[in-house]
Amino acid sequence: MSGSDKRKLSTSGDSLYEILGLPKTATAEDIKKTYRKLALKYHPDKNPDNAEAAEKFKEVNRAHSILSDQTKRNIYDNYGSLGLYIAEQFGEENVNAYFVVTSPAVRRDGENRDASQRPRNMGQPDRLVSTHFYHPLS
Repeated sequence: MSGSDKRKLSTSGDSLYEILGLPKTATAEDIKKTYRKLALKYHPDKNPDNAEAAEKFKEVNRAHSILSDQTKRNIYDNYGSLGLYIAEQFGEENVNAYFVVTSPAVRRDGENRDASQRPRNMGQPDRLVSTHFYHPLS
C-alpha cells in the first residue's frame, strides 16, 4: 500500500462491494457484468478531462481485480482491507496464521500487563555474567 493511499484499513469487507453496487452474495458473473458496465461508464476515453470519472474508474478496476480473484475475495470477505494488506506483506497463505496469532484469545495470561507489573527481565535475554570468553588464538 502506498504512502499516498490514505484510506483506513478495516476488517469488514464491504466497501469494494459498495463501489460496484453489489451485495456480498454476488456471483462471479454478477461481478463481471457490473464491472464491464461501470468500466465503460467511467472510462477516461469516454470522460476526457473528468478527474472524478477517472478516479471512479480506478476504484472500479481495483474492486474488480480483488473480487474476481477467488483467493483475494475470500481474504477480503473474511478480514477486509486489513487482510489484503497482510496478504501483500506476508503472502496470501499466511493471512489466517497472522490473525490467529494476533487474536486476543491467543494471548497468554499476563501478556496485557503494563511494564511496571512485569518481571524485571521479561522479554529480554539473560545477560552474560561470565567474563571468560573463548578465543581461538589464546
